[in-house]
Amino acid sequence: MSDTHPTPLRSHFKGKELWLDTAALLIVWLLSIALNRLLTNPTHFYIIKLVQITALMASIEYIGFFALHVFGKSRGLLIQGLLGGFISSTMIFIQIGSQEKTHYYSTQEIARSLILATLAMLSLGVVIIWTIADHNWLTLSMPFLLQAFALTVSLFFFSHSGEKPKRSAASSLVIPDDPIVWRNVVKFTFFLALILMGVKALTKLLPESYFVSTFVIALFESHAVLAAFITGIKDYSGNPQIVVCLILLGNVVSKVFLTLKSPVKAIKLSVSLALLGSFLFSLLALLF
Repeated sequence: MSDTHPTPLRSHFKGKELWLDTAALLIVWLLSIALNRLLTNPTHFYIIKLVQITALMASIEYIGFFALHVFGKSRGLLIQGLLGGFISSTMIFIQIGSQEKTHYYSTQEIARSLILATLAMLSLGVVIIWTIADHNWLTLSMPFLLQAFALTVSLFFFSHSGEKPKRSAASSLVIPDDPIVWRNVVKFTFFLALILMGVKALTKLLPESYFVSTFVIALFESHAVLAAFITGIKDYSGNPQIVVCLILLGNVVSKVFLTLKSPVKAIKLSVSLALLGSFLFSLLALLF
């Protein structure tokens, strides 16, 4: 099986899609910078942040496109988990944990791919916080950093579990062969805008429902609810770390649920313990 990507990178430089996406990405970033300088009214705050987040998500897809071509498919499942995790780690858990092709891979490889997807999610969470937060970025990102540390330790364990990898078959990569899938970027931004409006409406109607709505949304899309919270953090008077931990809890609960539903029985206990253990480590480290 060839280790190279079926579409050589040089062929993209000959086509127009790569250059159009590169130009569009630059335009979005320039628009973000221009809006940040021109729109000084506080009512325009959310518009500026939404454009910044759109530029961030498009940049992540752009980087992922080049990484996939550079590193090839020799570790296809791991690349699928890592790069796909930046877009939707939940989607990775659904696909890898349930697809029929997983019998081509060892339990070790499947577990490592799922852990890498979660690490990618946590890394993107830190990037979102550092990009949007005006201050206290280290405090806000600490729960993410602590859980990532614990998962990195578990990844080392899975890498030395001693199980011999099975022969891998070519898997259908999560990331399409396009520099930027603008459909995904626009959907994320649209979803984020809906979350911002929904959370603000719920908070006004039922102030005590804020935690519930945050947790429920985090079950499905932790990045969007995190970005929404950080964007509107100036309107929040409580301890922001509590909300960040609640977002992580929602993410962990959904992933453990998907893992327990997976037909790959051998990963159910190990991956679930790694996810729950890393979250508890993060929580206890913050408390003490």
